[in-house]
Formats: sequence, C-alpha cells, structure tokens
Amino acid sequence: ALPQLERELERAVAACAPAGGASPFQPGEVYFASGSVGEEEAEPLSGDAPDDEPTLADFNIFHHLDNAQLLEPDLLHGYSALRRWQERMRALPRLKHFMKNRPVLNGIGEDPGLEDRLGVRVTQRSPEGRAWLRDGLWCFDN
Repeated sequence: ALPQLERELERAVAACAPAGGASPFQPGEVYFASGSVGEEEAEPLSGDAPDDEPTLADFNIFHHLDNAQLLEPDLLHGYSALRRWQERMRALPRLKHFMKNRPVLNGIGEDPGLEDRLGVRVTQRSPEGRAWLRDGLWCFDN
C-alpha cells in the first residue's frame, strides 16, 4: 500500500505543474493536503505560511500510519518523505500533547480498546453506553 501511496503522491504533484512549467512541489516531499474537495493545489509545509496547516485528511492518514506502526514498527523504512511528514505532524503542539497523554491502544486484531492512565479499559463492546476522556480518565454515562 505504501508504494501505491507514494506513486499517487507523485502523480498528484505532476498534475499540479503549470502547463509548460515546473511543479511548485519538491520531488520526494509530502505536503499537507489543502483546500476543499476538488481543489488540486497544496501548499508546501514551510512552517511559517499562515495558511500552512494540516487538514482532516492529514490527521486521518497520520492516525492510520501511527496505528499500523504499533504492529509494524519499521513500516516507513525506505519511505523518507512519509517519515519526514509524520515527524512534522508529530511536532504540531496540540498533536504532540495528545500523543503524550493519549490512552494506550491495546488488543489490536482481537478486541481493540483504549486504556486510561489508571488502567481502565474501554472497547467497542464494553462497557455499554458512552464513554469519554476527561483529564486522562474515562467517564461513563450512568
């Protein structure tokens, strides 16, 4: 899947090149998605552009890659552009805070669940009702 993702990224970069001109994107780099569905432009992550922020698509991809790396830690070995993009995502202050304080994911492939800082585990199957995190601890509907 990763080689296909990199090929699709390269194809998207090539499609964004102006007619007869060079692409504004650098080869071997992964950019934050930008704009809305249907737009074919993206801005490179420079760190100082006011509109240079990740979108929901970036967080979705980050989530899936991060979870996959729990099972396959070397998943991005050989994919330096994706690794750099992931590092830039991890450096975002709010995401960095979340990653430091998030519940532990366990039971992958069996009964996935999240464990709070006191060891209380919640899965899709139990307990019934709603649960949410407050200050790193699970809260439940009564």
